[in-house]
Amino acid sequence: MAERPFEFDLFRLVVVEPEIFEILGSPVAGDDGLLNVLRESCAPRHDVSILGAKNQWKWSLRDFEVTSGDLFDRGVGIATARLARSLLEQTAAIVTDETIVEGLSHAEPPAATPIRLVFYMERHLVAIEHNSTLMATKAWLDALHQIFDRAAAVLELRSQIRLEPVPEANQVLAAFFSFQRLTQIRATLLLPNPEISRFAKGLYDQMRSGGVREYLNDLKSPSGLSQSMGELPHAVASLAQDGYKKGEVVLNGVKDGARRRIRTGRNAARGQVDQVRDFIRGQVTIARTREAQAALAAVLGEIDRIHPAPDSETGRQ
Repeated sequence: MAERPFEFDLFRLVVVEPEIFEILGSPVAGDDGLLNVLRESCAPRHDVSILGAKNQWKWSLRDFEVTSGDLFDRGVGIATARLARSLLEQTAAIVTDETIVEGLSHAEPPAATPIRLVFYMERHLVAIEHNSTLMATKAWLDALHQIFDRAAAVLELRSQIRLEPVPEANQVLAAFFSFQRLTQIRATLLLPNPEISRFAKGLYDQMRSGGVREYLNDLKSPSGLSQSMGELPHAVASLAQDGYKKGEVVLNGVKDGARRRIRTGRNAARGQVDQVRDFIRGQVTIARTREAQAALAAVLGEIDRIHPAPDSETGRQ
């Protein structure tokens, strides 16, 4: 049987500084600080248990590994880990010696479904193996964020690591330019790091000089916002397109002669690499063999294809 392709969803790795914790702990310090949080997140004490109506699940992060910085002639290593959901308890039909009853079923050890995470640290992008069952809801992402938060607390960090979906190629910008008259764009932007397109450089400089890490933009004009490249509305759309945003982007205006509202940016771009899925899934240590390194390089190449790097500016902090 032919090997199935390795499919992944693409997310942006961002750092959020919540106001409530502004006097507690230290901010995460650069890529080394991010990697320390990822490493600590794989400790069993940070597992997250979820109790549903009929089932009890446990989410766990394990098998952290980071490559050497020069593995692919790049300055920053590639990190990998595996996220798994285990079924601890299930309310279901149970066969006894006398009859079949509704009861609570346990398994020891519990069955788990793992997915691979590849952290492309040079670009702060994350390829997360797509699994339609695990990803039917956002429960997996909420659990992962809880794991990150618990690890950060142990390391006495106030920063929160978050994964934001990188929209499909030009999804936000295509919606932005599709209006004959754009009257509103609303988006919450996060401070970009390390990639900034030339169109968003001015907005990035303002955010950084003002110490702004999270910026709610709600731009409105009944007569129409400028849709010229490099102007403020376009800069907002550009940062959102690159995944430096929280949640969705809302656009209002006139399109095809009628008033329209478009909500976009919530769904992640999808990548696919042939002939490496079973190999990657079966590797606990992903970057120690030549074959594993080739598979990992193929994943990075697919990331670059579906979301090319900005053509002018980078601003690693």
